[in-house]
Amino acid sequence: MSFQTLRLAAHRSGRNQSNPVMPAETVLSLLKKSTAFFEEKGIDEPKRSAEHLLAHALGQKRLQLYLRFDQPVAEDELAAFRELVRRRMQHEPVQYIVGTTEFYGLEFSVSPHVLIPRPETEHLVEAVIDWLKASEATEARDATEARDATEARDAT
Repeated sequence: MSFQTLRLAAHRSGRNQSNPVMPAETVLSLLKKSTAFFEEKGIDEPKRSAEHLLAHALGQKRLQLYLRFDQPVAEDELAAFRELVRRRMQHEPVQYIVGTTEFYGLEFSVSPHVLIPRPETEHLVEAVIDWLKASEATEARDATEARDATEARDAT
């Protein structure tokens, strides 16, 4: 049996490619271990951090992690994830590590040269939108009243 065949068999059987006796890490096992590790070390939002970093290392969306929770993680993906975890352990924000953040339903590129939008800022945006809608409604009502007054005056 060739080394390549052994690696393929190990992958299919869920065994670690570098050590055929050792089971491969799965998405779920890495999520559990990294979340516990982050909790132990006092990292903010440990589960969310683990999810974002693993999804980034695997090139997936967070939801896909749970749809493929039993998927074995390849050695190169594991190495990439470990590097991301190392950076997070230095309290580097997840958004800077992965290079993006979501704000008001849109994805933005971020780096240490820009501020990361906070969730509270979305509430401010919603308040401004509500204020603008109310202002537009008031302007429309005022315009209607003015038109009605002009029509009434012209009719007399």
